Amino acid sequence: MKKLINLTKGSKLLFVLVLSFMVMSFDTELKERKVLNEKITLLLPSDFTLMDESTLLIKYPNTANRPTEVYTNDKGSINIAFNHTSNPISEQELNQVQTAIKQQLSATNGIEILKTDKLTSNNSEFLTIEFMSNAIDTKIYNKMFITVLDGKLLLGTFNCTMNDLDKWQPLSKQMISSIKK
Repeated sequence: MKKLINLTKGSKLLFVLVLSFMVMSFDTELKERKVLNEKITLLLPSDFTLMDESTLLIKYPNTANRPTEVYTNDKGSINIAFNHTSNPISEQELNQVQTAIKQQLSATNGIEILKTDKLTSNNSEFLTIEFMSNAIDTKIYNKMFITVLDGKLLLGTFNCTMNDLDKWQPLSKQMISSIKK
């Protein structure tokens, strides 16, 4: 009987510890921020900072495809990137862009397309592509979003490691849905 009581006490302690960890791990505060020379506002984690130039060069060595701005956590493991291109586009052409990007991603080794979607938020249309890619030691979850800003193509990407997916996937949706032009 004493063993059963001790087991019950141990189970309660374990439950309290697991619950405490879950509460601590989901406390990311989102704060409205202006990005891209104040062209858009969106909710970003309050501790995200603009990625510095030296880190940008390492993470995005291909200057032709480097994002305009990248916001990141202190480890650089969770990012949201924006690339406001010079390519003129209309909202009617977004489906073609989504299809072309999806085809390009599908033809790339190590990329698994999870889902494509369409989202209307704050009177703007966003098309998304969710996919997994490979890193050296883990898989990376990516959520790309495509829209029009000032008549030009705006590409954005949120990414995090598989280990962070449960926490950050819903937050990525919240961030993207909060974008105001």
